[in-house]
Amino acid sequence: MNSKHLRWVFVWAGLAWGLAQPGPAQPKPAKPKPPSPQAQLAKQYLATARRYLVRQAELEHYFRIDERGIATFASFADKKKNEPECLVYWNELASFKNALLNLPRPGAIEYYLEKKSRKFTAQEIKELKAAGRERTPVPKGARADRPLQGYRIAIDPGHIAGDIEMAKIEQRFVILDLDDGTKISFCEGDLNLGTAQVLKEKLEKLGADVLLTRNRPNTGARGLTYQSWKKTELPALLRAAQKSGKLTAAQQTHLLTKAPDAQLYEAYFLPEDLQARARVINAYQPDLTVIIHYNGSPFPRRPWNKPVSSNYNMVFMPGAFLAGELASSEARFDFLRMLVLGNLEGSAQFAKLVLQEFTQRLQVPPVPVKNRVFYLNFNSIFVSQGVYARNLGLSRLVNSPLCYGESLYQDHEAEARLLNLHQGAKKQTSPRVRQVADAYYRAVARYFKVEMEGQAK
Repeated sequence: MNSKHLRWVFVWAGLAWGLAQPGPAQPKPAKPKPPSPQAQLAKQYLATARRYLVRQAELEHYFRIDERGIATFASFADKKKNEPECLVYWNELASFKNALLNLPRPGAIEYYLEKKSRKFTAQEIKELKAAGRERTPVPKGARADRPLQGYRIAIDPGHIAGDIEMAKIEQRFVILDLDDGTKISFCEGDLNLGTAQVLKEKLEKLGADVLLTRNRPNTGARGLTYQSWKKTELPALLRAAQKSGKLTAAQQTHLLTKAPDAQLYEAYFLPEDLQARARVINAYQPDLTVIIHYNGSPFPRRPWNKPVSSNYNMVFMPGAFLAGELASSEARFDFLRMLVLGNLEGSAQFAKLVLQEFTQRLQVPPVPVKNRVFYLNFNSIFVSQGVYARNLGLSRLVNSPLCYGESLYQDHEAEARLLNLHQGAKKQTSPRVRQVADAYYRAVARYFKVEMEGQAK
């Protein structure tokens, strides 16, 4: 082998030896840092907001959820400048929750508006903690025969009408002349109250403490009939509206002398009554709230005077703010309040249980997923078949997990015949009303994990 070949052998051998040797140690890739507790909370709360509260994307102009906490903004411009209307830091959740639960609504809204991005002082945290709800402990073994002992349950029987005259003012009634000559007339307010009274009795037998927001026909949560309210309170209400510039003198006179009762009820009595119901419920601080309504076919619209062939159940939970529904500071307060109180998942769970019990006990199916009901398709968020989040007046104000039930269609001919038994001089409670009450009762028991014979799984 000549010298030239020998030189190339050494070169290749050297290269091979070099390739075989380990190079300098490479640094191991750094493990990704686990998300901070604050980041995890932000992810959780943002998912909840988008799942139940945000019906339209424009709403995100009014809030931000990040590692600092939950912030609301009066406008998108304020959000871009990072100037919160209110910012609740993650370590303030418990304190802010106590403020929401224990302050009257006007005081809580004032607290919200004054907070902005400042942090609670140590003294405020101490005072808010002291204001937290306290319950008398239930003695050991006391729940054996009364498994709901220690729980508070609020029941709101929707509407107020106890007769057709008042029901026509509310526009919640059924009047049918059937082909066989049967004449049917009843009002939803009466059905709701009868159902609530049966439910209250059943829950109290399990040891629950139960509140009814109203307990007499034709009477609202403040103990006033519509006619009494119209005579004693409406004039002062309209004078205040004129003084504040909301009404002219001519409009005030027209409302007092010529406006139909249905208009006055819808515009003035009903909003006040809903606020009163919410005040009563929130002062009671329930563990669960049941809002009782019966449904009616949306085709044709009220009054329900023609029998329909379809018949469905549906239930609602709070949520589903629309694009323009965070324009006011009060609405943004409610949006933040719902997130801080943390009742949305509980409401979804309870609503699903109520829908299941409606389906099984009443043998009426949930409204189909594909339907033509306007308020389901445009005003609500689909949660599961028959269960929707919807921004209803009362459910938006209540500080507990809740279900707003809409059982069956009152104007379905077979249902109307059964429900009509609730009317008459003796005011007998129909078996159908008792079945509806039983469905709510079993759903409440399941929510609190009380085992019952024959309950739905």
